[in-house]
Amino acid sequence: MCRAFPEARTFRSHAFFEHTGVARELHRRGYLYDSNLCLYLQPALAPLRHHTGLVRFPVFWEDDVHFANTGGDWDLDKYLADFTTPGLKVLNFHPFLVAANVPNQDYYEKIKRHIPDLGPDNIDRIRYQGKGVRTFLVSLLETLKKRGERLYTLGELYRMLPLDQPIAAEDKTAGRMTAHSEAEHHAYWKMSEEARQAFVRQDFQQRNARDRYATSRDYNARELEIQSLRAHLERKGRVLDLGCGNGYTLISLARSLEGWDLCGVDFSDNLRRPNTSSPSASCRTCRARRCSATWCGRRIACWRRAGGCCSARARRTASTR
Repeated sequence: MCRAFPEARTFRSHAFFEHTGVARELHRRGYLYDSNLCLYLQPALAPLRHHTGLVRFPVFWEDDVHFANTGGDWDLDKYLADFTTPGLKVLNFHPFLVAANVPNQDYYEKIKRHIPDLGPDNIDRIRYQGKGVRTFLVSLLETLKKRGERLYTLGELYRMLPLDQPIAAEDKTAGRMTAHSEAEHHAYWKMSEEARQAFVRQDFQQRNARDRYATSRDYNARELEIQSLRAHLERKGRVLDLGCGNGYTLISLARSLEGWDLCGVDFSDNLRRPNTSSPSASCRTCRARRCSATWCGRRIACWRRAGGCCSARARRTASTR
């Protein structure tokens, strides 16, 4: 590869495959940066210093990752606010997926045999005619152009970096976690059960309820959990999430659970508050309707998905007794 492309200074591996020895050798041979890590839709991304000496630009959005996570939801309006939040936005599109306007994994499996022979003679027959990768890319670029946004190459970003300074000096954990001293940790285990609950509740009262990471900063573990839940919810019914936080899991499930009743229970007034309870990104993607009710003496938040067309506005329909 190095002989075939002697001027190359960056790389990305298929499926983001990584090997420390390979990365170290590429850096020794003159490679300066890569984009070999996908952090799908995570806000406030910054370039990373890899231990091999490379600078890493995490991928914010990738086409096949998107349809794997959404099942093929190409409504740009649901995701546009994610693309315009502060932070690095590296977008990764596969040429074949763009050319064929692939909408989902099933369609890709049907046409992937045409990767070697796709051309003018068969593109009209192979290209998907509805919404897919291509239509999403065109809409995204047109929208960003209207907003006056500018696109940069990785090379331009690398030359812009203040390599003699910390790349990400700003603390991004505000509203996502609460730091405690060792003395507080020891005191916790000596508290009564009621005092422990009050201690934990106070932690979550300080969280930013609109931040999708307010209750869990491990994006991958949470998305795997949501995928597993979705795979095992087959017959239409009701879902009760005990300790729902700001409702991210329920709102994510509501995208595909047509006609289900989804209810969440949480003891944090801050996370349940009508004007802040749902993460803005999740409300955009799910368009869920929120109501309040009483259950076992505690207020619960309830999201109902009905007919695929709901309002994203949070409104109170029953007061807490």
